[in-house]
Amino acid sequence: IAAYALCALVWGTTWFAITLQLAATSPAVGVALRFSLAAALIFLWCIARSHRLLLPRATHAWLALMGLLNFSASYLFVYYAEQRIVSGLVAVGYSAMPLLNMVLSRLFFGTPMSGRVGLGGVLCVSGIALVFWPEFARFAADAPLLAGAALTALAVLTSGFANMVVTRNQSAGIDGWAALAYAMAYGALGTWAYLVLTGDPVHIAWSGRFVAALLYLSALGSALA
Repeated sequence: IAAYALCALVWGTTWFAITLQLAATSPAVGVALRFSLAAALIFLWCIARSHRLLLPRATHAWLALMGLLNFSASYLFVYYAEQRIVSGLVAVGYSAMPLLNMVLSRLFFGTPMSGRVGLGGVLCVSGIALVFWPEFARFAADAPLLAGAALTALAVLTSGFANMVVTRNQSAGIDGWAALAYAMAYGALGTWAYLVLTGDPVHIAWSGRFVAALLYLSALGSALA
């Protein structure tokens, strides 16, 4: 229960921390920095705890896929969405994740669909939508709002596919701190490659608030939680 509560508290507040990052740099730079630092922290943890870092070569292909989906593409969509709509609305979109996971698990692994999980997911989406209803009411259906909604949908869908890769990896015994460190490193490398390919300049308006947000997102939001 304590571990679950910690994840809910940390992940529930990362949406706001992301906005602090976006006030100082571009979405891609923010994602790249976040997971570069998170991967470094977890590698240091593995070394300090004498975890085995040498993994089979075939394992790295699945970890790269996991990292590119989970720690690069999905977060790029989230960060770009938060440039266009308030973070609470992105959180509303992500509240559909339990429902999406259930459907995708059924499609990929034949997992039985649970009516209880489905009902819980519907209640979750409805409840969070009601909480943020005043923010919905302030917006007209303009281009930035529609683009933000589309990016949020892509983020949720990409995260769902990433979760299927995680499930597959865990069933194959690809799990633990070292696997997580490599996956985050691959995600960070993918985002740096995206920056190079798009020509997005690496500009950061350094401030105490930005550093605090980066540390919170990397150390707590990505590594600890």
